[in-house]
Amino acid sequence: MPTVLSLTESGRRDLNPRPLWHAYRRGWATARKDLPIKDVAAVGGWKDIQTLVNCYQQADDDTMLLVMSHPKKISERVPNG
Repeated sequence: MPTVLSLTESGRRDLNPRPLWHAYRRGWATARKDLPIKDVAAVGGWKDIQTLVNCYQQADDDTMLLVMSHPKKISERVPNG
């Protein structure tokens, strides 16, 4: 991950620790994808579930393999009537 620099009010460049914090939050959220989303958001401090899903939970090899190896057969539809 590239280092992010920001300018302070004095014009001095400082390291911005924000990207490091987000990396930990992404890892934490991704490791809990199998848990109820509302609970993960509440414990992790996200007020908006969409932010958690779109920005923090990421696809990972283990979960993608699980998705591919557990197909579910679609039952025949019964017409409403």
